[in-house]
Order: sequence, then structure tokens, then C-alpha cells
Amino acid sequence: MKEDKAVKGSYLSGEVHAKYMEGRRQGNADYDMLVRLGRKRIFHHTIERI
Repeated sequence: MKEDKAVKGSYLSGEVHAKYMEGRRQGNADYDMLVRLGRKRIFHHTIERI
């Protein structure tokens, strides 16, 4: 499913999703996490520059 064109553009690795959810639980949801990481797309344990 990760290779599907519709999913590929928005897929987050489990690590990134967990980091976001932890911040959200603490009341600090980081909606700009990917932007701050240098506008990188993060796929299942792989970081790819766009």
C-alpha cells in the first residue's frame, strides 16, 4: 500500500507518526514537523529530499 501513488505522497513512518502523537498528547502538536526537517518526505525509515 505504501507504494500506491495516492498514499506515497502523505505516508509517514511509524517513528514520525509516534513523535507527532506524543507531542499531541502533551498538548504540543507539531503540525510543521516535516517543514522544519527541511521539507523532506519521510517514508517508512527512509528520508527523501523533495
